[in-house]
Amino acid sequence: MTIIDEFILWLRLRPRLFGEIKEITPKQKQLIEKWKKGIAEALGVPVEAMREDVAERWLEHWIKALVKTEYWKTLGID
Repeated sequence: MTIIDEFILWLRLRPRLFGEIKEITPKQKQLIEKWKKGIAEALGVPVEAMREDVAERWLEHWIKALVKTEYWKTLGID
């Protein structure tokens, strides 16, 4: 593993290490899996081709976009 690979790995883990990303609940994980499957199907690629990090960010951003701010705390979003 090169120093660049280690740096990229650290960048991906940093949000979890510093508490910037909350742990994903089982229901949220199911939603991510359904989204990945649907997008992969639409693109004609296997589900394994979908990036997990992007799918997790997608969930966080769409929750913020769809849910009113007064309900964010009930979902554990700041």
